[in-house]
Amino acid sequence: MKQRSLDFAKDIFSIKFFAKDIFYNNGVVNLYQFLQSKSFDVEINFNDSSLELKMDSQKSEEVYFEILQGFFKEHKIVHQTKNNRWYFD
Repeated sequence: MKQRSLDFAKDIFSIKFFAKDIFYNNGVVNLYQFLQSKSFDVEINFNDSSLELKMDSQKSEEVYFEILQGFFKEHKIVHQTKNNRWYFD
């Protein structure tokens, strides 16, 4: 399960992903590589069991959704069909 925290003293939002949270094999590694190849305003901590993202809490929702949408699009995880439904591969 993703862990979320907010450090009020530093105004930092943190979200931690574990292997079971990501959608397919090597998901944490793929997300880490995606983040390394793009420039998002986020601090990345990667280890054997998790990937932690830290960002400014004021921009957290915007940055998080930008990362999520870019990751889905680049890895073709979600796609639309003629009937306007979303399908996850």
